[in-house]
Parts: sequence; structure tokens; C-alpha cells
Amino acid sequence: MSATVNDGLRHLRNYLDFAERGQKALALDLDDGDGDVESVFEEQVVNVIRGWGYDVVPQVGVAGYRIDMAVRHPDRPGQYVIGIECDGAAYHSAKTARDRDRLRESVLRNLGWELHRIWGLSWWRDREVQEKRLRKAIEVAIAESDRPTAPAPIPEVIAQPIAVVEVDFDTKPDWATEYTMVGEPRCLRRDPKTIEGQQDLRAYFVQVVEAEAPVHRDVLYDRFKQAWGIQRLGAVAKRSADSALASANIKGRSVAPRSDGVCRLPDLALSVVRIPGAEQSPRKLVHIPEEELDLAVTHLIDDARLLDADTLAQQVSKLFGWQRVTEENRSVTELSVDRLIGCGDVMRARGGELTLVSE
Repeated sequence: MSATVNDGLRHLRNYLDFAERGQKALALDLDDGDGDVESVFEEQVVNVIRGWGYDVVPQVGVAGYRIDMAVRHPDRPGQYVIGIECDGAAYHSAKTARDRDRLRESVLRNLGWELHRIWGLSWWRDREVQEKRLRKAIEVAIAESDRPTAPAPIPEVIAQPIAVVEVDFDTKPDWATEYTMVGEPRCLRRDPKTIEGQQDLRAYFVQVVEAEAPVHRDVLYDRFKQAWGIQRLGAVAKRSADSALASANIKGRSVAPRSDGVCRLPDLALSVVRIPGAEQSPRKLVHIPEEELDLAVTHLIDDARLLDADTLAQQVSKLFGWQRVTEENRSVTELSVDRLIGCGDVMRARGGELTLVSE
């Protein structure tokens, strides 16, 4: 009998909670997290959140789904304020998977969940920015959960109208040029494990950097394999390439890759966006230097005067020759927008659309 009474009281509390807060109350019908993260990526995110002093629970079940992790309210431990999704490239590469994930997210948001998504590629490439965005999302979610349920009136803001320019995105813009690849090696191609071979390889890397900078280290190694006739870069060849590239310089100035893996010419700023020629394969997303992506985003917004985030991601993908707009493309494009907003070059206009800041 006592169990029945307890069940009745629990259902009554749930009903009263639902009557007070509506659908948001349903989000509390949860399975406890199992306490296990599913990847190194998730483990790092959990450790970062805990390092900020928040109580985060991995693998929380809700409405038949699993959320990678959820953060509890600091003053109300029984209430989750935000769910964190940590996504890599593999699952979301297929269109059906993306559609299924959008439906899942829609269900969770209708149940009152605030969700914040972190893409693995963005976490590895720009972790400091991703940590700032994550912390801000948690702080905002806690603040929102503490507000009264009645919405405050929103004052009407009259924004200055912005003239939208019709842009033919199918035509190559005048600020883009075909990617220039290195020509035939101007050096001997001796065994890179020897002293003489190291000299040849350094000279070749300088030649590639002069022709293609800023250029990612992986692209340099692909050129090395082609020029030397190497099928795969084994451990010994990789050590030789690393050593030669680390010591490569132009007039005493190093051209070794920086922390992002990109080799740059000293004191040379990129002035054009490089796009694939008719016979060239597109560069991979991870091989596009940040400054080149930022330049492309700036020009695209400048041409259109006003551009929404989805169209921007589509045009960035088309510009660099990628077949489809992946979530990673969207995420990296959004990171570029964040950098440009931080520098004061871009602003979000009415409706969240993007425009350049007037000089």
C-alpha cells in the first residue's frame, strides 16, 4: 500500500509541476546517466566543465534518447539546465543521419531542453574559442532557468535598413584565383635519410612553400611523396620529412608549420582566396588556413551586403569545391564569423543575418 501511495504522490507532484511549467516539466522524466563517456573528446569536455565547478552527468537518457552529457543547476541539483552534444565527423556525414538528428533535437527542445553542440573538428582546431562558447552557453542556461516564467516585454528596435545586393554566386568572383601548385622540383631527389637528401628535401619544401603558401604540412608531405615516388609515408620517411621541414627557412626566416599545421611565408599576408582549378581536387577542410577562410567569408558578406548563416556556409562550400555542406563546414564557417565579429569586421544584423561593419 505504501508503494502505491508513494507512486500516487509522485504522479501528483509531476502533474502539479506540469501544470506550472508546461512541457518543460516533461524533460525531468530522465534515466540516470551511466557515468561513462564514449570518447576522449567527451572526456575532455566533461573534465573542462567539472573544472569550472559545475556538476555534469554523462549519458543522460530522456524521451527515448541519450544526451552525451547534461549540466545540473548549481542550486537545484535535481534540475538539468543544459544538454551538451559532442559530435564528430563520422555519424553526421550522411544526409539521413543529419535529418534524424534534427528530428531528435526538435523533440528534445520541445520538451524544454536547452542544447549546446560541439563539433569535434572545432574542438581540436580552436579549443579556446569552443571552451568560451561552452561556458557562455552554460551560464546563459542557468540565468534563463532562474528567470520568472512570464516573458518580459521586448522593446521594439528599429534597425537601419540595409540594401541587399543580388549576387551571382555561380560566377567566379574577382577576389578568387585558381590554386597555384608547385612545378617540377628544382633540386636533386636523393635519399632523404642521408645528409645530402635532407638538403634536397629542405630545398624542395622551400620551393613548395614559395609557390603555395600558406600551405598545410600534410599538403607538403603529399607533394614530397609525389616528387620522390613514395607510395606511403612510413615512420622513417616521416621522421626525415619532419626534420627537413623543421629546419627549412627562407633568408634565415623559418617556414616551419605553426600550431595549426600551416607553413607561411614570413611577412606575407594572403590577399586572394585560392579555389580549385578545372583539373584540381579540392583541398580538404582541415587544409584551409584560417586567414583564407576568413578572407572568403568577408568577401562573400561584402558582395551580398546581407547574408544569413546557412547561405554563407553553402557558398563557402561551393567556393572551395566541396560537394556538400557538412555540419563541420557549418561549424568552421561559424568559427570564422566569430573571429571576424571579435575583430569588429562583421556584425549580426536584424534577424541574425551577417553584414560588414561600416568603416
